[in-house]
Amino acid sequence: MSIKYEIKEVFAPRKVFVEKCCDICRSKAYSEYTWERGKYDDIKISRLVSSYYPEGDFRKNISLDMCPVCWCEKFVPWVESLGGKFTVVENEDGEPSDMKPD
Repeated sequence: MSIKYEIKEVFAPRKVFVEKCCDICRSKAYSEYTWERGKYDDIKISRLVSSYYPEGDFRKNISLDMCPVCWCEKFVPWVESLGGKFTVVENEDGEPSDMKPD
């Protein structure tokens, strides 16, 4: 019995990054996490609206992408001006920190 091998190029469809921009200032991201204005960050603010019925369920995700500059200079001050207080988790053990969100 002999085994025969051939080298073939096989291409499979895969999800690739195409484009992302800040929904506030419209700056573009170079990759999924690297912005032209700011640093390596992924900031997504979202709300998942769900309703469950006997005949099925309904889910709607409402989201906003934001660059690190808009997060720090616009969003955080606005939320804090409304009286909001952020919970910052710095480490993997999930313990909250008192640090200001940067």
